[in-house]
Amino acid sequence: MSDVILSVTAANSALNTFQIDQVSLHSDNPSTTGANELTSLGYARQSFSFAASENGQRLAATTAIFDLAAGDTVAWVAYWYQGSFTIAKQVSPALVFNQEGQATLGSQTVLEL
Repeated sequence: MSDVILSVTAANSALNTFQIDQVSLHSDNPSTTGANELTSLGYARQSFSFAASENGQRLAATTAIFDLAAGDTVAWVAYWYQGSFTIAKQVSPALVFNQEGQATLGSQTVLEL
């Protein structure tokens, strides 16, 4: 959000309010309903969590590995809590899988406003 300025303290406070227990991958904008979630064979939403916010960012505390099919496009990553959509982040540029493979979200995954 390039048109918003938050202090680090405010960003930490806001980020820590997001309860997250799962992550999903989406081919297009998920809206606030989780639309466009991948449906290819082998794909499944994964358990996921973040550490407490520091310096205006939350770093992943777990790793999620997704099985993807040839032709899958990952354009958005969405986060969930108890089955309810929480927040999503656009992947830019989108990742296009030309062959079957895996996508991993791990310690380099950052949630920020």
